[in-house]
Amino acid sequence: MQSRLLALLGITLCLSTQAQADPQRPDPFVGINVSLAQIGMDTLPEDTTQGKGIQFGVIYPNQRVYAHLAFQDWDEAETRVIAAHYDYLWHLDSRITAFVGIQGALADFDLSGIHQTEVYETGPGLGAQAGALWELGRGWVLETGLRYTRFQVDINSQLVGETRLESLSEGYLSLFYRSN
Repeated sequence: MQSRLLALLGITLCLSTQAQADPQRPDPFVGINVSLAQIGMDTLPEDTTQGKGIQFGVIYPNQRVYAHLAFQDWDEAETRVIAAHYDYLWHLDSRITAFVGIQGALADFDLSGIHQTEVYETGPGLGAQAGALWELGRGWVLETGLRYTRFQVDINSQLVGETRLESLSEGYLSLFYRSN
């Protein structure tokens, strides 16, 4: 997973050297986010926690493409999610932009806490997100949104048996910097 993250970071940095004031060229960005996340597992109770993550990508006039790496820890489990996102953008005015998009993700799912296992499984997920971007000025952008991802990740624990990560629902807030 680290090599994938480094490859995506390298692509973003290469694109950033090509970005100009031309509106047809990509506008690179990098940022951080926090989230309130709810996990859906089939044999364990649903639980809510805070998450944190980083994101980087490029924005075009009416779309953006970016990678997102997020970490969430619950009493029952841990997840690490790397996702590729595509959003369509609607400019509501000069400072506010609405978006809706899709994502493909890979999740590392680990039963932790009381289950004390070092075994984890990785599996795919598909999801959608929607929200708004607020231009704060001087390249800074505040983003808020909702994200839902459906996963297919199974893990077998001697303490709880077969468990499946079914979904991850998040409300999130991001702050990022874009070069143009």
